[in-house]
This record gives sequence, C-alpha cells and structure tokens, in this order.
Amino acid sequence: TAAGGEPLFVATPTGEPPLPLPSLPREGLVPVGAYQAISPAFAPGPGRPPLVMLAQERIGAPGTVAVLLDANRMGIGLGRARGNPQDSAALIRTDGQILARQPPMPAPAPPLGPSQPLIAALAAGQTEGRVDGRTPRDGQPVLVRFAVLGSHPALAVAVARPRDVVVERWWQAATPLLLIGVPAILALGAFGWVVRRQQLALEATLAGLEERVAERTASVREGEERLRMAIDAGRFGTWETSLRTGLTTRSARTVEILALDPDQTTTPFQDWVTRIHPADRPRVLEAWDRAGTGRAPGYREEYRYAGADGRWRWLESTGAVVGVDPLTGVPERISGMVRDITARREAEERRQILMQEVNHRARNSLAIVQAILRLTRAEDAATYARVVEGRIAALARAQSLLAAERWTGAPLRAVIAEELAPYGATRPAKGEARERFDLTGGPLRMRAEVVQQLSIDFH
Repeated sequence: TAAGGEPLFVATPTGEPPLPLPSLPREGLVPVGAYQAISPAFAPGPGRPPLVMLAQERIGAPGTVAVLLDANRMGIGLGRARGNPQDSAALIRTDGQILARQPPMPAPAPPLGPSQPLIAALAAGQTEGRVDGRTPRDGQPVLVRFAVLGSHPALAVAVARPRDVVVERWWQAATPLLLIGVPAILALGAFGWVVRRQQLALEATLAGLEERVAERTASVREGEERLRMAIDAGRFGTWETSLRTGLTTRSARTVEILALDPDQTTTPFQDWVTRIHPADRPRVLEAWDRAGTGRAPGYREEYRYAGADGRWRWLESTGAVVGVDPLTGVPERISGMVRDITARREAEERRQILMQEVNHRARNSLAIVQAILRLTRAEDAATYARVVEGRIAALARAQSLLAAERWTGAPLRAVIAEELAPYGATRPAKGEARERFDLTGGPLRMRAEVVQQLSIDFH
C-alpha cells in the first residue's frame, strides 16, 4: 500500500482468490519491532479463516508492506508444543488479543480482559510463569504456563491444561506410591514414635549435661574473672613467648610496665634480652635456658630492665612452660607474668641505708656517752651522778630534736631553746612578768653531726 493507504501490489497463494482489500484492518496495530506492527485476528470475509496482518514500513520509501498470516495454520504450529492432546496453545498479544490458537478457532476469538489472571500477570511485567485461569469458550478451570517472546515483547505464548487432567495424572502417578507408601508411612510412624521416646530420654540427659556444663562454664568464667581481678589488683602484666618463632606477645599492661610503645605488643625475643641490665643478663638467661630446654618447669627472676624511656626499672618475672612438642616433649611455648617492683627495691635500699645510718648514729651516741662518763669530774659520787645525768639528758634532747627533723640537721634556736627549757626558756616563768631569756639572731641551721656536741656544750 502507498502512504495514503491505496494498494500498489497484491500477491496471493496460488489457487486462492484475492482478498478484498477494504477488509484489511487499519486500526488496532501494535508495534512488535522497530518498523513492524501486528493486528488482531480478523475475518477477511464469509467462510474465510481468521487472518493476522503483519505490517512493516518500507525503509527508504513511503508505504507499507503487509503480510496476511493464516491464524489456524499458526495454531497448528503452536500445537506441536503441547505435551497432552487435551492441552490448548495460543499466541496472544500482551494486551489480551488472541492471534492464533490450537485447537483452531473458526472465527476471531474475543480478547482476554484485564481481569484475567494471565493478562494481569503480563501487565505486572512478568515474562514467564504459571497462573490459574478459565478457558474463554466454556469457563473450564485450567492451569496456564506462559512466556513472553524475547525478540518481540508484545507477544506471548500460553499453554493451558485442564485442571481435572492434571489431577487425574497426579492420581495415576501417586496411586502406586500410596499403595507402597502408606504401609511404609505407618511403619515409619511406629519407628518414629520409638525414636521420639528415645530422643526425649536423650534430650533429658542432654539437658542435665548442658546444665552441668553451664555450671562448670560459669565456675570457670568466675575463676577467670577472679584471676583477672587479682592480676589487675596486683598490677601484673602477662606475656607469652613462642620458642619456635622467637616472638613474644604481651598484654597492654605488660607494654605499660616495660614503658614500650603501644604498638609493641609483639616483638622479637632478642629485643627483650638486649634491654636487661648487663649485670643481671647472664643470671636471667641461665634461668630462661633451663626452662626453654625442659630442665626446669619454669623460672622466676628479678632484674633491672631499660624501658623505651631509657630509665632503669626493677622487674619481677615469672614464667612456666605451657606447650610442648607432642613427639619430642621439647618446650614450644612459655607464658608468664611480670610486674614492676622498682618501688619495693628502692624502699628496700632506703631501709638498708637507714639501718646503716641508725647503726652508725647509735655507735656515735654510745661513743659520746662513753666520753661523758670518762671526762666528767666531780668531788663526790652524788655530784658525779648529777652531772652525768644532766649531760646524758642534753644528749637525749638532741636525739629527739634530730629525730623530729629526720636527721637532716636542726635550727640553732631550737637547740638552745631545748637546753633553756628547764630554766624557763623563752616563756615567762610562773609569778614573773616576762621571760627569763631573750633569744635574738637570724635563722641558722646546723648540720646533724654537730647538733649533739653543741647541745652538750650549751648544757
């Protein structure tokens, strides 16, 4: 046909009369391609089978080429896809127009409405699937399988099978299985009942076991929590060394104790060795070697260690073998704890120094007493006793003053005031208007070693 619709050329199969051109559908065409469109099925005339027109625009020239397809012949082709003689197959447009069908249709079939499950599924965008439906001829219940043609999304193929045929074929397939399966099901039911009783007994046993396991787990967790609290309270750090890899892994508290960088949780074993004080290193390595070779179950040592800050600190480290080679019994892992005992060692050193100082001062005091006894002169024994007693009392007052000043020395004013105290000192005596002694002068602090001698001199 030309652009205006007038026919330019008509070709028909041999032996068939030409179609009346005015009966060609000019409305209701649906695009099925870039330049193609397809019409609904239509009757070209009385006694003629339904046709479907496939129209394509001429490329590069005005006009349209129209091909008229026999709907019943297309239906015969669709019938080859049926799996059962009672099935029906149809080529439909997604808008519900039935183009061809098997069994054949003597006249164009009415379109499927939008309420039909098949059309609703196509309108929802489904490209394939299964729906329940009814035949448009007699309303028979059917199961419909459909698929949209991938190259022509406006067309779909649908195959319908009567529901009673599906049910009948199911019964035919299921009856032999039921004849064998029902007794088997009954036997399995009895077996299942026995198994269920045993399962209930097993579940009761497992419940008791789970309860005991839960109690043990809670006890272990409680013990671990107590251990963690004890470690935290004692400010212990933990570590573990692999003797195979030579790497030591430390806890955050251990990293803090060793004054290392926060990212140094895992370092080579040799790095720890180089930080031990040279005087302590041979002793510590000897103890470590005894544990690492299996000659001892563990080790415990106190040593000086240089942290990343360069300051020496005293550490107490305890370790034990926690993993051995199952074949040779050679230790593979040693774990332990470490804590900083610098304060304790410094306190011990101060206590030792103090003991030496006390011992030294006690000897000095005894030497002074001995000198007092030897150098004191008196006319009689009573006078000698009184003089010695006064001098020793002065010595005792000096000792008390030094103790109050932590043996760092004493102010001269305090030494003199202590010796004047029995005679009224710098406070008014009873019945007197003013003090008996007047002390003047700037502050002067004497060294500890001269306080005792000057106290006796002032006495």
